[in-house]
Amino acid sequence: MQYETKGERTRERVLKAITDYIDVHQYPPTIREVCAMVGLKSPASVYVHIAALKEQGLLESDSEKTGKRAIRIPNRYAEIDALYLAKCKEVNNLNKEICRLTEEERLKEEMKNGMGRESVKTA
Repeated sequence: MQYETKGERTRERVLKAITDYIDVHQYPPTIREVCAMVGLKSPASVYVHIAALKEQGLLESDSEKTGKRAIRIPNRYAEIDALYLAKCKEVNNLNKEICRLTEEERLKEEMKNGMGRESVKTA
């Protein structure tokens, strides 16, 4: 990838550092952790790069100001979330079917036991 400025190269490193950190830890790094990973000394410079990445739509945040651990990658897990929801619906439907079958079996057993008592009484 060809970069026009040093800032673009640094932003790419910041984005990669955040992405890699989230992949490993399942939560985002702090600004100071990003500083250490990218080799920048000033948290303010990392904040500027994160703000630029947010402006480009490559990062999102829970707040207007980038707070601790508030950074996330947009649509990073959208496909996984969709699959999870589909599986949840499938499991829910299976559970409903099991409950329905179990209820039918219980009613049949009650009818069987109820009829068995009546036949004993009449005999």
